[in-house]
Amino acid sequence: MKKILPSLMSAILLFSICSCEKEKDDIKGTANINVINAAIGAGSIKVNPGAGNGFAYSKTADLAYGANAMYGAFTGSNTIKVVSSTDTTKTLFSRTIDLQPISTLYIAGQSPAIDTIFRVEKNLPYIQATVKRL
Repeated sequence: MKKILPSLMSAILLFSICSCEKEKDDIKGTANINVINAAIGAGSIKVNPGAGNGFAYSKTADLAYGANAMYGAFTGSNTIKVVSSTDTTKTLFSRTIDLQPISTLYIAGQSPAIDTIFRVEKNLPYIQATVKRL
């Protein structure tokens, strides 16, 4: 029994080490998209920032004309879809975009000919927080 126990323990240890497989987690970064509704005649819109086909527009806030809102997604290739708030089956804009950490999407033009401008924000202003003593 004394001879079997060390052999059995070493066999279990060897089996445990060999059976371990390293996991590769592909963690995507996050992206912030500032969407600005400047489309004349489009009214309020709803934005799907890359959540796929199962996206519930009924749970999304309307983005009125002249307003902006910040949306979150993952970096990389995402399909952004913009629909009319009054009829979510009416797609105003749908495009696959390579999202970067901070981006701005301008929904512009005059409905029904919607035009867009997509901008990756690279040079963000740095504001140094200082305290002045009077």
